[in-house]
Amino acid sequence: MKKFLSIAILSLLTGMSTAHAGFLLDPYFSYAVSGTNSGLTDSTMTGSELGARLGWDMMGLGFGVDGIVSGSYTYKQNSVSSDIKPSYYGVFVSYKFPIVLRGYVSYLLSSKETMTVSGIDSTLTGTGTKVGIQYTGFPFVAIGVEYVSSKYDKVEFGGLSITQSNDANHTAIALSFPFVL
Repeated sequence: MKKFLSIAILSLLTGMSTAHAGFLLDPYFSYAVSGTNSGLTDSTMTGSELGARLGWDMMGLGFGVDGIVSGSYTYKQNSVSSDIKPSYYGVFVSYKFPIVLRGYVSYLLSSKETMTVSGIDSTLTGTGTKVGIQYTGFPFVAIGVEYVSSKYDKVEFGGLSITQSNDANHTAIALSFPFVL
């Protein structure tokens, strides 16, 4: 029994990988497959965004900043469509499970949607959250699903600024390329 226990402990100790810590660089592309905006009744939303998560990763636990650098959404309401430019940044926490899954949560400190309606620019600003899960079984690539929910409390329209509650959310398919340097 002692011999078996010694062999088991030795196997576990030599089979474990060493702990790695480093700078996390995780560029991603996501495509919103469905979404809504409470300010636009009976509306649907699709679109894409390009962003990155930058931070620190240690033994599967990651944290840092998350943001998009470019994107474009289209809201369709009846036969009218509006093109929207989103932008947001926030902080995130992620964890890569020992199996081939990675989960993350981001708190969006600033979330904006800018659009032009009848030649007048309007901007919605607020905060939000993002929750996602990814399959990490492929080398250098992670595929996942994320849910983004934003709560806008300020609307600027034609030089006027008003306080108005407006919620927007979408579900997206995400493709990311996480590297720990």
